[in-house]
Amino acid sequence: MPKSDRLLYILNLLRTRRNLNAARLAEECGVTERSIYRDIISLSEAN
Repeated sequence: MPKSDRLLYILNLLRTRRNLNAARLAEECGVTERSIYRDIISLSEAN
């Protein structure tokens, strides 16, 4: 999944589900936890 699509997917997951952690997001997106942390930083900086 391209990063831009993944960022939107992560935002959608965080809006619709509660109690998600990096491990669960990584599993849902098919990436590593480290990638999720980098993606969250990217989302935070874009705000």
